[in-house]
Amino acid sequence: MMNTKPLVSVITIFYNAEKFIDQAIKSVFSQTYDNWELLLVDDGSSDSSSEIAKSYAESYPEKVHCLEHQDRQNKGMSTSRNLGVSKSHGDYIAFLDADDIFLPQKLERQLEILISHPEAEMVCGPTEWWYSWTGDPQDAKLDYKREISTRYNVLFKPPAFLKLLLRTKARTPATCAILARRRLFDITGGFEDSFHGMYEDQAFFFKVFSQDPCIRDQRMFGQIPSAF
Repeated sequence: MMNTKPLVSVITIFYNAEKFIDQAIKSVFSQTYDNWELLLVDDGSSDSSSEIAKSYAESYPEKVHCLEHQDRQNKGMSTSRNLGVSKSHGDYIAFLDADDIFLPQKLERQLEILISHPEAEMVCGPTEWWYSWTGDPQDAKLDYKREISTRYNVLFKPPAFLKLLLRTKARTPATCAILARRRLFDITGGFEDSFHGMYEDQAFFFKVFSQDPCIRDQRMFGQIPSAF
């Protein structure tokens, strides 16, 4: 039977992420919203993360797809995310980095918001820095939520949120804390390939917040600190 619910494309870029990528992938499979595809973009890994990704693609060929750059080059985060978007089929795009996880209702709740607010192009929210994943009671004391704004359940029309950022009254969301309509990437041109690593998300979001789309924030994401 054909699934008539909107397709959400989840894009996970990875580079030598064998320690975390399995947990990231499992958090997508644990979503309460079931009509998704997962595109795993290998940015030239040399560890076992490539094999982990391929094993999922082989086991779930209708749901999981592996991508890589020509000659297995390392091209950076922006180019890798753009590759994932270009090969995706969903009307909605989400990002999940290989050292992060989604909370179970992330896609369901954010999709409900976008469907109920057709004037919004993207929904976003804060990130929880999750040190307690280690099980160490001392690490649990380090958990905290990185807020992006003091205002939630608000529809921002450009350039309202950009002004808050420039006045240091708001923060850009984590890339993995958003859900966006696919057309947003046509409007903005996606990520800037010249930003290979650092601040690639900042360049993308500043373009988004200055364009036509509207932004609405919401809470639904968890992140594993990359230092562990």
